[in-house]
Amino acid sequence: MKVMLATLMLMFSISSYQEITIKVGREVSTDGLKIKFESVTDDSRCPQGVDCVWSGNAEAVFKVKSTGDEVATVKLNTDLNPKEADC
Repeated sequence: MKVMLATLMLMFSISSYQEITIKVGREVSTDGLKIKFESVTDDSRCPQGVDCVWSGNAEAVFKVKSTGDEVATVKLNTDLNPKEADC
């Protein structure tokens, strides 16, 4: 389930919206950005087939570097904010 998390969460605004998929520990480069999926720090999402009062939330940490800039740590969530980041 954690691998699917990156697909759902990583819709960075890179000039236009572009969906990319990253597995935990992997890095991708696109449009001058390097994005590394560091970890999942919280995952309280409701399991499939279970009725929950709240759908839950998952938080993932990414390292983002643009050409010549420092590395930024970005935390994104599935249900809570922030759900997107400007890098």
